[in-house]
Amino acid sequence: MHQESKKNLPPCDRCYRNMLNQLNKETIQVPTCGNCCNWDVSSSNNRAILQDKSPKNYPVSKVDHVVAPDGWDCPQNIILLTMQTNNWLIKGVKFAFANRKEGKWSKTECREYLATMGIADKIAENIESKLRLEEDHPNLESNITDLYPYLWQSNYEPNLFINAPMHQLGHGVLSDIILELHKFLTSKNKATEFEKTINEFITDLIAFRLDWCKLKLYPKRQWVSENTFGFARFIQYFYAIFMMNTDLVQRDITIQNAFLLLRKLLNSWSVMMSNLLGVQEKSITQMDLSIRMFLTATHYFFEKYSQEKSKSDFWIKGNFASLLNLPKQVEKFGPLRLYWDGNNERFVQIPKNSIENLRKTESYLSSKMIQMHKLNMIRYYKDIINPPEKRQYKYGFRSFQNRNDIISRLENGKVLSGFMLRDYEDQINFAYNVGQRSVLNFILVTFKDKINFKMECGVNFYSLRIIEHDINGIPKSHIYESIS
Repeated sequence: MHQESKKNLPPCDRCYRNMLNQLNKETIQVPTCGNCCNWDVSSSNNRAILQDKSPKNYPVSKVDHVVAPDGWDCPQNIILLTMQTNNWLIKGVKFAFANRKEGKWSKTECREYLATMGIADKIAENIESKLRLEEDHPNLESNITDLYPYLWQSNYEPNLFINAPMHQLGHGVLSDIILELHKFLTSKNKATEFEKTINEFITDLIAFRLDWCKLKLYPKRQWVSENTFGFARFIQYFYAIFMMNTDLVQRDITIQNAFLLLRKLLNSWSVMMSNLLGVQEKSITQMDLSIRMFLTATHYFFEKYSQEKSKSDFWIKGNFASLLNLPKQVEKFGPLRLYWDGNNERFVQIPKNSIENLRKTESYLSSKMIQMHKLNMIRYYKDIINPPEKRQYKYGFRSFQNRNDIISRLENGKVLSGFMLRDYEDQINFAYNVGQRSVLNFILVTFKDKINFKMECGVNFYSLRIIEHDINGIPKSHIYESIS
């Protein structure tokens, strides 16, 4: 993308403030001003702003007997983004092959042309191989369909292949953010300090064996997507604790400015993830707005503090740019959380059991998809009739070995597990064992001051005090009835 277009893609200050003012409104209108694109390249008005010039090696000559795909003729001074379809992609490959065969284009021009269409280098290599084959065997009959995937000849258009959260969000966007922030801390010689600080909490959280939060120790090594999402649940807290305790903030003005942008990045990430994957479904416009806010915050941070050479080009990575497709995807296929493909990344084992060979016909793929759906429904009803045996965690909190364990954790700022009751929202209850399996005692903790508290990275930090008298001898069955 041309440098001038890059500047116009993020929102201007006016549009950014406009988006901020609409965050909590029920009716949202994404702002447009005519001076910036605000991450929207589909609007005809914004296309005029982009004025994206063709790359240096884009071809300028062409053959006359093969029609170019729409918007991708030669010469082409300005290139604008286009929705991919199978027919459009096939036209592009045929056009490139004809021009390469008749010597109108060089190998580099052919590769550049296909790259602007989003077609992989492998296709350009296929064209070169086919040309060499025809040169060596002039009488050999060959089919141009060998150049591109068989799937392009089917009715399965590219927009049917959804962005699943495991890969796009877990292995993609969030992994890039975590690694980029790690590089930034490393450049300030603070990565080891950050690692030591948060691993104390992660170790405690791992011991809790939470079904909804699968963590591994930091830094990121051999994490599956569930580990990345588990880290994301606490990412604001982790960086908040580090910011509040490191001396780097006081003595390094660069860190002070970086942390201001980092707060925006982490908070916007949290809002976006809540809108995309939360139980309470959000409107398409709310999702769209939160995605733009996140991209903007990420743009500002990467532009100034990224350790990569192309600092402002983070959004060229497919996973970031594809976030803008998610609202329409949700509108078409339903909530993102309903096609989660994580669970230890084992979902791929299901299609592997059904697809036994490399046949690629549309009828074969369709029959296998129907078969997988039937098998999934059989497993679903089987689990209802004969539920698998597994340990039931009724209470949703952890009981500790003794009272001193809770006191020690409170005094040292360690991880605790407790609950609040509806009519006592200013109290937190922490349970400990008393030697009887069916009975628990409780330490009650309340807020010293619920009005004056410290906020960091969107996380509130309160001072707590222990209520003088414990609650003793409460049957577990009674507790379950109270908090369920």
